[in-house]
Amino acid sequence: MTAFYTNVARHFDDLLVRGYENGRRFSRKIKYKPYLFTPSRNGAGEYYTLDNWQVDRMDFESMSECNQFIKRYKDVQGLKLYGLTQFQYTFINDEYPGEIVFDKSLVSVLTIDIETDSEGGFPNIDTADKMITAITLRVDDETVVMGYKPYTPAPKVQYYMCRDEEELLSRLLEFWTKMAPDIVTGK
Repeated sequence: MTAFYTNVARHFDDLLVRGYENGRRFSRKIKYKPYLFTPSRNGAGEYYTLDNWQVDRMDFESMSECNQFIKRYKDVQGLKLYGLTQFQYTFINDEYPGEIVFDKSLVSVLTIDIETDSEGGFPNIDTADKMITAITLRVDDETVVMGYKPYTPAPKVQYYMCRDEEELLSRLLEFWTKMAPDIVTGK
């Protein structure tokens, strides 16, 4: 069974995992139970720190319980905690041990190009002070262009003329949902 992930994101006490298994895409919501490590009390811990100190594993029922524990005991002198609190990484380490072999042919890469009005200068990216005038989305050999003005597209390009920016952004969301990209890049 070949499996790899394309995204792992935390959502409250769940991890939202996307990836591929046996050539098929999956999306899963996982109740993740994290863990941390403390210095071993009896010197018989099966885990070691990078400095070769023996540690014992502490398991938690949820990510929020673990975070509450850390917050509650952060000022306790002499208490040392080891481990990651970005729990996505421990999940990836546990679920996909060793080298992860990605099948690039399965991964959906969306390229997006957004054009804006440039009258009076370039837009301010912090305030988004210019109207979006056209958007191009490309996944594999499928290209979709949305804009306000008549346009004759090249072969294999779908063009959707929109009334205004609101319709253009609504269509963007429609296509984004349909294309469901694993990776998004810009032009």
